[in-house]
Amino acid sequence: MRTAASLRGVGGYYSIRGRDLWVEDRGGRSVREGTPPLLLLHGGLDHSGSLLGVFDDNLRARYRLTAFDRSGCGRSPMAAGCFTFADKADQVIAFIEDYLREPAHLIGYSDGGNAALSSAARRPDLVSSMTLIGANFHHGGLISDVMPPMDAICASYAGSETAKLCPEGVAQAARNAADTWRMWASEPTFNASDLHHINTPALILAGDDEPIDPHHTVTMYESLPVARLAIVPGASHALPLEKPGLVAQLIGEFLDDPHNRATQMPVRR
Repeated sequence: MRTAASLRGVGGYYSIRGRDLWVEDRGGRSVREGTPPLLLLHGGLDHSGSLLGVFDDNLRARYRLTAFDRSGCGRSPMAAGCFTFADKADQVIAFIEDYLREPAHLIGYSDGGNAALSSAARRPDLVSSMTLIGANFHHGGLISDVMPPMDAICASYAGSETAKLCPEGVAQAARNAADTWRMWASEPTFNASDLHHINTPALILAGDDEPIDPHHTVTMYESLPVARLAIVPGASHALPLEKPGLVAQLIGEFLDDPHNRATQMPVRR
């Protein structure tokens, strides 16, 4: 199994607490300067290369970009119980502790954002900040009837390029898609009051045409003690792909000073 050092700039498998996870470490100047790393957390039914492709040109010059495929996603084999947000948070926490070995800024997209939120709730000492893109804190935040039937999800995913990365084959990838669909229907389960105790600085990004109720997104913003909100016009749940430059700019400004900044006409700050 490759070591952390040998993975810089390339991808490879890394054993973390009994699981072989596909890891990409793009290094950057922060390796020399000691800047905390950025950990990119991909969306559901996706893989780490998607977000790395979006942010590599925009953020790599300033930060050490790292990412990994969560169990049952991309190139990482599935593991028992991996299709819960509790397990996804376990993986994030283990990756930070065993691979990065220092607190990280998390950039989570969709399911990755939900995993980031769960990780910060449990281990705030390991999360310097979290950017939540198209995330929801409760499954009830999804707009009714927006999710396709499970059979349609599985059939579509089985023919995707991401499914072809599955080390156990496309048939297993389809089963993973079904388990992911079940997770979306029942998780996450935070209440707004739960968010009051998460003091990790947060940037919440969403398109104005999301499958998540905008009131749910605003509630998340209002419930987190240290948070910023941007609803991007003309964008959907594919916001990082539709507006990569703007998303990278907003994240960069946030990372420069993640804590709530005074505004000229403050209301919430």
